[in-house]
Amino acid sequence: MREAESLLDWRVVRAMVPGANVSEAEAMVSEQVATVPASDVMAPGANVPGPKVMAPGAKASNTAWKATGVGLTADRVSEPEESDDAHPEHPSHSPPPDIGVYVNPFTDFGFKRIFGQPMSRDILIDFLNEVLAGREATITEVTYLNNEQVPGQKDQRRAAFDLHCTTSTGARIIVEMQASYQRHVVERALYYATFAITEQAPRGDWNFRFDRIYSIVIMDFDLPASALGDSEPPADSRDSSINPHNEVRHEVMLVNTETGRIMSDRLVLIFLEMRNFVKSEEELETNMDKWLYLLRHLGRLTSMPAALQGRIFKEIFTIAKVSAMDTQEYIAYQRSIKSYRDIKSGEISSYELGLEKGVESIIKNMHKNGAGADAISAMTGIELAKIESILSR
Repeated sequence: MREAESLLDWRVVRAMVPGANVSEAEAMVSEQVATVPASDVMAPGANVPGPKVMAPGAKASNTAWKATGVGLTADRVSEPEESDDAHPEHPSHSPPPDIGVYVNPFTDFGFKRIFGQPMSRDILIDFLNEVLAGREATITEVTYLNNEQVPGQKDQRRAAFDLHCTTSTGARIIVEMQASYQRHVVERALYYATFAITEQAPRGDWNFRFDRIYSIVIMDFDLPASALGDSEPPADSRDSSINPHNEVRHEVMLVNTETGRIMSDRLVLIFLEMRNFVKSEEELETNMDKWLYLLRHLGRLTSMPAALQGRIFKEIFTIAKVSAMDTQEYIAYQRSIKSYRDIKSGEISSYELGLEKGVESIIKNMHKNGAGADAISAMTGIELAKIESILSR
C-alpha cells in the first residue's frame, strides 16, 4: 500500500487537476489507493481507474492512468464529447480564489487571449478605434503581423511585440502591455517603432515616406518624470506626484519646440498610464472610460458589470473566463499569472527597500546634526530599539 501511495503522489495529482485543494486531493488519493489491487500497482503499465484521480465528474472514457513504477502518466483514450455550450465549464478548471474568474489582461497570456487571437479581431478593432479616435480614420479591418522582428545583422538585438497589426489604410500599429516598471519606456517604444519603419523601406529608390505608425503602450506603472518634461528623479524614485494632473493618456509626436507645431505625424507614441484611471463603475461616461475600467479591473471582477454592456464587452467576458479554458490553456495561464505576480512582488520589495534605506539615511542625518536616539524616536515614531540599531551600523 505504501508503494501505491508513493505512485499516487499529490504533486502529480495537483499538476493534473488545476484548482484542486490538498484536502480534496488527499481524499481522492486515499479512495483511489483503496481500489487498486496490489498486483496492478506493482506491474508496470497496469491500468488504474482514472476519473477519481483526474477530477470529480470526469468521464471514464476520457483518460486512463498507468502505474509505471516511477510515477503516473496519462494516455488520452478518446476526446471529450462535444458540448452544446461553445465554452463548456470543466469541473477540474473551476478557478480557485487566487486565480480569479477572468484573466488578468496585464499578464502576457491574458492580453493575447483578449486581443491577439483571430477570433478577437472585432475586439481589437473596437479598442483601437477608441484609442485612436480623432487621430485615425475609423478602422474596419486589421491584419495581424509577425510579432517577432529580426534585424538585418545577426549580431543585432531582436524585438518581440505583444501585438503587431496593420489596418486597411496601411497604418502600422504596435500594442504593448507593460506590467513591469521601465525607466526608459519611451525609448523602448521608439526602438520598437523603428522596426515598423524599416520593414516599409523598399529596395532601390525610395523617397523615405512611410505609412503612419502607432505605438500604443498600456502601462501598469507611473510614467517616469523625464518623459513628462520634468528633471530626472533618482533611480529608485517612483513618486506618483510627477504627473500632478493624473492624466491617463499621453500622446507624443515630433514637434518643433520653438513653435509648438507638429513637424511629422508619421510616428505617434501613445502611453496609457492605467494607475491614473480611478473612475468607479457609476462614473463611466464614454466607451473609452469603459475600456480603461475593463483593463484595470477585469482580473478582479467576478461578473460582468452592468455598465459594460454591448456585443464587444460580452465577447470579452466570454473568452476571458478562466473556467472556459482547456487544460493546456489553464496551465499556460497559471504560469503567466505567476510570472506577473513575481514581477509585482519584486517591485514592492524594491520599493520597500528604497523606503527603508531612505528612513535610515534620515535617522543618521538627524543624529549627525545633534539629535539623540530618544529625540529621533519621539519625532519619527520609530521604536527606540530600531533607532539604536540603525545608529550602531
